[in-house]
Amino acid sequence: MRDPIVFVTSLPLPAMAALCLGTTLLLALAGAMVARGLRARLGRDMVLAVPPVGFCGVLFSLVTAFLAANVWDDTGTARRAVAAEAAALRSLNTALTVLPADEAAPVWAALSAYVAEVVGAEWPAMSGGAADPAAGRRLAELRRAVRALPSSSDQLRALHAVDSITEDRDHRLILAWEHTSPLKWLAVLVMGSLFLTLLPLSLAARGRGVALALTALCMGTILFTVAAYDRPFTGPQSVSPRPLLDAAVPE
Repeated sequence: MRDPIVFVTSLPLPAMAALCLGTTLLLALAGAMVARGLRARLGRDMVLAVPPVGFCGVLFSLVTAFLAANVWDDTGTARRAVAAEAAALRSLNTALTVLPADEAAPVWAALSAYVAEVVGAEWPAMSGGAADPAAGRRLAELRRAVRALPSSSDQLRALHAVDSITEDRDHRLILAWEHTSPLKWLAVLVMGSLFLTLLPLSLAARGRGVALALTALCMGTILFTVAAYDRPFTGPQSVSPRPLLDAAVPE
């Protein structure tokens, strides 16, 4: 069964926004219906005291803030990991420029094959938290091509760059495999549902529907913003492999 979070974060931005806003509006409608039922049972003029509603609102804000901080930290870490891998590729690129063309040619070919495999196959696989075995083989071929170079300080620089590429790729794959716990999203949805259920009980009849709808739209906008960045390598806001492509261009 597909992870529902992956499904949501893979949607185009307009569809994701419609889903988030529609969900909060439906929750607000459900809350209004529950409030109407409670008023019918306990008295039409019943108005809930503000503290319980405010308490739920504060809890929802705190849980959402923790989730957002985690999501944006993961996104920033993923961008830095890709930048570090691009820097290592650029370092290898620079080391090859001082070598004779006939010696550097096999390494250029292996480097281009590795980057093409990462961008073409591994990047889509990372959206599901997986790696591409072929990219690992291309990286091994790149290492063998560098080791085949004549022993020199330039070869040592190239080998060091390949070691850095390997470490940065491993870091990138770990970030693609890690994801926000579904329990955090469940906590946000539960607290949001409770808040939208209690809120109608604290509002006077006049203007209640408008206030509830505006609150739901605000909550939906926040959830949409967080969801759009939840998986660093999934969806339209995912981290781009462009830095790797730019770094692999021969100087």
